Amino acid sequence: MSWNKVYKDGGNFWGERPSELAIAIVKYLRRHKTNDNGISILDIGCGY
Repeated sequence: MSWNKVYKDGGNFWGERPSELAIAIVKYLRRHKTNDNGISILDIGCGY
């Protein structure tokens, strides 16, 4: 198996949207944040 071929032919290997867990985390953090700073998370495996 060649990973180059898998990634070239596979399109969006991990999907196009954030994971359900990432969405839930952002909702949780928005409800519980204590300042006006933005929220950032890294969803490993989202996209390609």
